[in-house]
Amino acid sequence: MICNRSATLIDPEEYRFILRKTIEFGCNVNWKSKLGESAAHFAAISGNLVALEVIKEQGGDLKMKSDTSNESPLDYSMKSAHVDVFKVSAYEDVITIR
Repeated sequence: MICNRSATLIDPEEYRFILRKTIEFGCNVNWKSKLGESAAHFAAISGNLVALEVIKEQGGDLKMKSDTSNESPLDYSMKSAHVDVFKVSAYEDVITIR
């Protein structure tokens, strides 16, 4: 899934459309890498709020812990100083806090 920071250089609505179509055509939003990190982890560590919103909207698990570090996407965002980019309120809602 396209979740890194450079992906947000395109128009946010076009990016949302691309992500939704990718999921519609079979991309598993909860797929984990060999290290047990999900697309939400990659989006969080790169500060990609648009991807996180689409992942959550499409049923992605934002509470999922990575297999190696046992950390959630919120933990990853805080470690990479992206607290200013997003907050997950009680792990239920993705909210911008800019």
